[in-house]
Amino acid sequence: MYSFEFLIRYSLEVYIKDDKDQIHNLFKKPEFWIIICATVIATFMRSIGLGDLSLWYDEGFSSWSARLSIIETLRLSFSVEPNPPLYPIFLRFWSTLFGDSEWALRFPSLIFSGLCIAAVGWLGWRFVSPRVGTVAALWTMASPIVIEYSREARVYSSFCFFSLLAMGSMPVLGKPWSRSMRWLHIIATSAALWLHAYAFFLIPAQIVYILGQYLYSKKTGFASTEANQLLEQAIRSFTTIGLLTFWWYMAVVLNSSDYIDRFSWIDGLDPVLPMFIDAYFQLTQWTPGFVVLSIFALSFLYWLRNGIFLKFVTYPAWALALFTLFSLALPLIIGHFWQPIFVPRYAMAAVAVAHIWLLVPLATLLDRQRILFVLLCGGLSLSAASTTYYQITNTRKEEWQLAIQSLTNEEPGTLLLVTPAYYAYTSPDYYLRKLGLNKQIITSYPKDKNEFSKLITKYQRLWLAMVNSSGDSDIKPEWLMEQNFRPGREVTFHKIQLKEFIREE
Repeated sequence: MYSFEFLIRYSLEVYIKDDKDQIHNLFKKPEFWIIICATVIATFMRSIGLGDLSLWYDEGFSSWSARLSIIETLRLSFSVEPNPPLYPIFLRFWSTLFGDSEWALRFPSLIFSGLCIAAVGWLGWRFVSPRVGTVAALWTMASPIVIEYSREARVYSSFCFFSLLAMGSMPVLGKPWSRSMRWLHIIATSAALWLHAYAFFLIPAQIVYILGQYLYSKKTGFASTEANQLLEQAIRSFTTIGLLTFWWYMAVVLNSSDYIDRFSWIDGLDPVLPMFIDAYFQLTQWTPGFVVLSIFALSFLYWLRNGIFLKFVTYPAWALALFTLFSLALPLIIGHFWQPIFVPRYAMAAVAVAHIWLLVPLATLLDRQRILFVLLCGGLSLSAASTTYYQITNTRKEEWQLAIQSLTNEEPGTLLLVTPAYYAYTSPDYYLRKLGLNKQIITSYPKDKNEFSKLITKYQRLWLAMVNSSGDSDIKPEWLMEQNFRPGREVTFHKIQLKEFIREE
């Protein structure tokens, strides 16, 4: 059996072949082991009760799409649901091997979420300093929004991880772009683009950064041939990425009208930025908020004393600021006019990177003052522990499993009407299938009053599932009374309310 240290050392040597002494020195640094421990501990903590909660609508959609064939997934991604198909295809193979229980479906997100912590530490280490990378990793470990989506069977954690790798593999200011890092950039950026369309915001950030690298190299006397080589490498890399991904995006553009029509119900201007801040601090106790605000205050005061511009010239953190601007600020602005309710989860990588560049003003102080480094590590560790525990024990989702179980004793042919209609084929059908009730309970998801009326006149008795969710439906329970139905039993499971109706002759 290989030791844990040997496996890490070997994986690092694959990417850093030209300086193995650097790897040996890495294992002697406490910052390296703090990041590794944070990754392992966070993954373990977030695994507690991973399969306890029911799948909610988005997760139900993941489980449903994972049962489609590859051809059906591609066809769906080109038209009415234009999200890149990599995640559902991956989940299809994953569930074939490990099953489609709640725990199994959420496990990949759990792993990628842990790897995000290590990726943030690597970015901070590579672009600023080891101590900044370590503190940023612990800060990410304590981020409520990252914790939240580490426990859902959705694409966001994997998208966040590959976005971080895509930005972290960019060349460091004043240094050539190594072959291994260039290939990591191609693979990570292509994977991010195949995971979610918001990865498109990575491209302008990377192009601006490369151009900045090129101009900076020319201005500071960096070897002209090496500067030109960097530009040529970038052109080849982006060309390769384009060849690997452009055909899906072209297909979506040609079919985009279906997507726009489907989301025509989203209108108005939601307060996106306040919602984003609330998503970051949601369900947290005083400890995480106190630690985060303390870091903000320290950074701001140190910034005022030493000057902002000097720090961004001394460290190449402006690259990370660029990434945050393009992948966080632009989606937020676009979200004001298109999909405001979906923005925060797509910008997790930008939140994680912001942890790094907000520490840039403290970089010199952190590197010189061990006591400050220890205090920040201790405070963020406490923050991470309390935030993770609080969210695990208090965050509740829809309880479809309990709701469906309550119908176990129903007679064959019982109708279950589900509203909103967009739940079709997702969470309710998942639990009917898992509990073996799919032949006993008939589900229907009527989209309008006419369809609803036809169904209720056909049955003498039925159940209506009203769901308190982000969506809405024009089906109202009062309509049952208009059809001479009297109410029967009523049960509630968190966001799901089941009402029984019996038809009167």
